Amino acid sequence: MKTGEIFVIMGPSGCGKTTLLRTMTGLIEPLAGEVRYQGRVVKGQKALDEYRRSFGMVFQQGALLNSISIMENVALPLREHTDLPDWMIERVVEMKLAQVGLLEARNRKPMELSGGMRKRAGIARALALEPALLYFDEPSGGLDPITADGIDNLILSLTESLPVTVIVVTHELASIFKIADRVMMLRDGKIAVLSTREEVKNAKDEGVQHFIHRRAPAEEGAADAFLTEVGGGSE
Repeated sequence: MKTGEIFVIMGPSGCGKTTLLRTMTGLIEPLAGEVRYQGRVVKGQKALDEYRRSFGMVFQQGALLNSISIMENVALPLREHTDLPDWMIERVVEMKLAQVGLLEARNRKPMELSGGMRKRAGIARALALEPALLYFDEPSGGLDPITADGIDNLILSLTESLPVTVIVVTHELASIFKIADRVMMLRDGKIAVLSTREEVKNAKDEGVQHFIHRRAPAEEGAADAFLTEVGGGSE
């Protein structure tokens, strides 16, 4: 993957997207193969800890602590992993909140924010340590179309202004074909297609076309079975 690239992993429910994301972020060990970062295998606790400090994770539900303010939530990684003085942590947090359009809400608690604002707060926290990689788990999930489009625009702006590579797991087609540079579609735990978003749109794979055009594959004999049932069976 290239710096500044937005790489999207998509596919139907149960295809392995979440399992792949958990493996890539070190939450579970791969049953086969290996995770590599900058040419090195991520294996062992020391390597895993170093790798985790290189990326930020934006969870589907935000994963914010409701008992503390947005500012304190964003400050947590800095307090845990750096020796910065409090005044500098405050400046960094304000800068990250400004990047996502939440500076004025810095003293509010997560429960006081809308779904879209909580997503933005989660992004600010993921950016706190200046990661080289940024993982998103269903960034548009649970949001109305306008708010979801705002999150898409924010992701695009981050890759334009920061030296960060973005990896997104989602099934939201509008988001996929707006933000993705490259798309990988999984099916039954395997790669069905891996290419640019335009090439994926024109892929000849029937399963890929069913997915991106929201067409359920016809079940052979389903119509005949329905008519038989409605008609009370054959004469």
